[in-house]
Amino acid sequence: MRPTGIAAIVLALGVVGGGAYAAIPDTPGGTIHVCYDPGDAKGDESGADLGIIDKARNPEDCDDDDVELTFNQSGPPGATGPAGPAGPSGATGPAGPTGPAGPAGEQGEPGPSGLQNLRRVDIDFTEEFGEPLPPGNINDAWTFDCGAGSQIISGGAYIEEEVNPSSPYETKIDESGALDDRRWRVRIRNIGDDPVHDHATFLCADPPAEAFAQQVRPRGFGSRGGGGS
Repeated sequence: MRPTGIAAIVLALGVVGGGAYAAIPDTPGGTIHVCYDPGDAKGDESGADLGIIDKARNPEDCDDDDVELTFNQSGPPGATGPAGPAGPSGATGPAGPTGPAGPAGEQGEPGPSGLQNLRRVDIDFTEEFGEPLPPGNINDAWTFDCGAGSQIISGGAYIEEEVNPSSPYETKIDESGALDDRRWRVRIRNIGDDPVHDHATFLCADPPAEAFAQQVRPRGFGSRGGGGS
């Protein structure tokens, strides 16, 4: 917009009277209406004068030889810009005050006295039966009882020859498991061609020593059979 046009706008705004101010720009909408003569724009190096009109007073718009231009008081909103980088973490705030203590819970029922004093028992079948377990599908079986007041934890059978990875000996565990809370039974069978030295190990959980002193602790009983029985 050339200086002459700016002056014309200022002049036009200055001559608008009193209550008409509310109509420049239009309310609502914020549109400014301007008239200019195209002939002046072409023939004058300074360009044409612009005249602001008040639509409330001049609903017929510009004169016949003029052209109307409209300007928005505010431009359309721009596109949303990209999100900025995350700001640094704030400092850790001070610890809050300790809350009041909650009400005491109800007293639970006393539990049963716990078992303790783990006890391991090893059975040497060669010693028990007087000789190693012979070949021919023969088996050694043993039932172990931890005793009154005690609890069986685990058990199992094995042979000494297993320590040699290249051993030709072959055995099979036919049975290994708890019969009840106190007893565990194992049965190991020799399916190879050579005698083996077999053993069993059991683990018991005993009550406190002063109470256990009164308990009978049977070692268990075993048997040797043939034919995979």
